[in-house]
Amino acid sequence: MEAMGVLGVGTVTRYAIFWAVRAFGWIAWLRNQADRAEGFNRVLSDLPVKAGQESQRRGALVQLGRHTWRKVRS
Repeated sequence: MEAMGVLGVGTVTRYAIFWAVRAFGWIAWLRNQADRAEGFNRVLSDLPVKAGQESQRRGALVQLGRHTWRKVRS
């Protein structure tokens, strides 16, 4: 919020972005926890030359659902 104010982002836009992140940021937080628990490395040393390669990761919603279910059960 403070950084957007310094950069001169409009008040309405600033608050809309802030509250969207507050409301839905937990999804990214849980996804990151699930990735770390499964050993997913976010820092890649050898990047592909083309962006046309299909991802080797499982579906994001399936992964998030399984991680959330494990958290709820424990």
